[in-house]
Amino acid sequence: MPTALILAGGESHRFGGPKAFAEFRGRPMLAWVAAALAPLADETLVAVADSDQEERVRHVLPGATPVRDARPGRGPVEGLARGLKTARGEVVLVAPCDAPFLRTSLYELLLVRLEAHDAVVPRIEVPDPLRAVYRRKAALRVLEASRARIPSPIALVDRLDAVLLPAEDLRAADPDLSSFLDVNRAEDLEALETRGDRGPVRDR
Repeated sequence: MPTALILAGGESHRFGGPKAFAEFRGRPMLAWVAAALAPLADETLVAVADSDQEERVRHVLPGATPVRDARPGRGPVEGLARGLKTARGEVVLVAPCDAPFLRTSLYELLLVRLEAHDAVVPRIEVPDPLRAVYRRKAALRVLEASRARIPSPIALVDRLDAVLLPAEDLRAADPDLSSFLDVNRAEDLEALETRGDRGPVRDR
């Protein structure tokens, strides 16, 4: 089965603290995201920035494995690279830590569309490489072989055989695209608390 990789090592300046551990409807956002990916993966990795975040991940998700950045300050591409190196699964489901309405059905769709490609990446106006599915070996080959440092996840996608799924295709799995509602500021979290959605939904 695939590996789930949740990216939780961001500095979250706009939010004012680590977003992964902010509570949403009674439990940390990280737990909501992990619950959405769990039915499709047999291991969960959480990319973190430091030892403090490692300990907090172990408290929130005892069954998950924290993966600490080797080169701090590189942003999400570092968490992605470290997670891909650690993953046991040949396919890796990547998700941000701040999407409490993430749907299992979105990743079911991405997996179906992967076929023989290197990656499947949603595209709503622009590609979203942090909510995507990757073939581990193909992505690592690019990250490790490129002499020019890969500056961002989207730069990685540009070098892969990636399928970009437009919004009209994504709505088959997530009709209101609620999987793409992120929390960037404290007021975003407050706004999501008032929505009628129930959090991660399998729709099956």
